[in-house]
Amino acid sequence: MTRINSRVQVRNLIMVAGLGSALLLAGCTGGADAGDISEETLDAASTLTAFPPEISIAQALSVQECVRAAGLNMPFDSDAAQSTPLSYGLSNLFSSADEARRTGYATTISEGADVVSEWEKSLSSSDREKYYSALFGPDGGEQIEVSLDNGMKLSTSKEGCIADAQTALYGSVEDALAFAGLVNEYLSTAGDAGNERDAQVSALAPDYEKCMDAQGYDVNDFDAPALALELFGTYRAPGEAPSSEEQALAEADFNCQTEVDLRDTVASTFASQSADWLKANEGRLLAMQEELQLVKERAVDIING
Repeated sequence: MTRINSRVQVRNLIMVAGLGSALLLAGCTGGADAGDISEETLDAASTLTAFPPEISIAQALSVQECVRAAGLNMPFDSDAAQSTPLSYGLSNLFSSADEARRTGYATTISEGADVVSEWEKSLSSSDREKYYSALFGPDGGEQIEVSLDNGMKLSTSKEGCIADAQTALYGSVEDALAFAGLVNEYLSTAGDAGNERDAQVSALAPDYEKCMDAQGYDVNDFDAPALALELFGTYRAPGEAPSSEEQALAEADFNCQTEVDLRDTVASTFASQSADWLKANEGRLLAMQEELQLVKERAVDIING
């Protein structure tokens, strides 16, 4: 049995619903006006691109428990507990003060050893095959594939620990892929929104810098992660909570992002490039936004045991 890049596969599948935010944007711009899109639809689109970290943690816990039930002492994937927010292709575009305090900045995290990768390397050949079978199911097992409107296809196994974790959270593997597909479709219709986003963000930088200066932080542009590295260094291990000083910086960062309407500006930029798609898929977006809240609630239940 041959498996290629197993660690990458595990991470990608566990984080399947978060993939859309980091995808290369390519597509055609529609002719509709973003002003025609309801606030509810814009809010739903924005919510779907900000993947709740609780879901990543719950998936990692579920996979760990399942693999251990198969007879292998898999460690917890601490990286899942330290996911850095990524929305519309921007890191540290915080959605709340709580998220800012909880996650801080990736620049302060020491690279260290990847505990799951190190554990995997320590396995014998037979145990490694047992591990892969636990994760993905047996060779020749049933697969599920979802075709997106943009021509992209997402596929994964319907068997194994990852599939079981997705089912516990989303209701089914199909629903997990459908969520990832919806986010991908939205971002892919935005065309060259990334370039326009950068221009809009740059225009907000002076006011953001003034806000941060008033909070006692000398930040260049929106580069609070660089300031965090300068002030605190790489002092914490993956999964370790930020210090109170880093939390204070991150909260000030969020407050100033909010003051200059950074998230809304970025969201509007993407919406203007994908207005036709947003209008055509309003029902799907609103339904999926409600489902995401349910998934998050299930994730919290899993985390709390």
